[in-house]
Amino acid sequence: MDLALQITPDVKKVGFIYNPGEDNSVTNLGLLENYVKEKNLELETVSISTSADLQTAAASLFEKVDMMCIKRQYGCGGYAYTYCRGDKG
Repeated sequence: MDLALQITPDVKKVGFIYNPGEDNSVTNLGLLENYVKEKNLELETVSISTSADLQTAAASLFEKVDMMCIKRQYGCGGYAYTYCRGDKG
């Protein structure tokens, strides 16, 4: 995430989608909360309960944030993060 912030230093608000029913998702939320606080950023979250909710949740966050933090649940053997710049038009 440090690299993403170096590339886009004007980021003020980060978005994160999580499932409160999954321990790993809640853990990652806590880690991200600590990180954004340390970097003086805002965090906007949306909780979902099924993957069917993902598209709607992402669409709502893209309107509100500068960057999304997406934790991959499977693949890449662990803690691989993807960051994408939100486009507010």
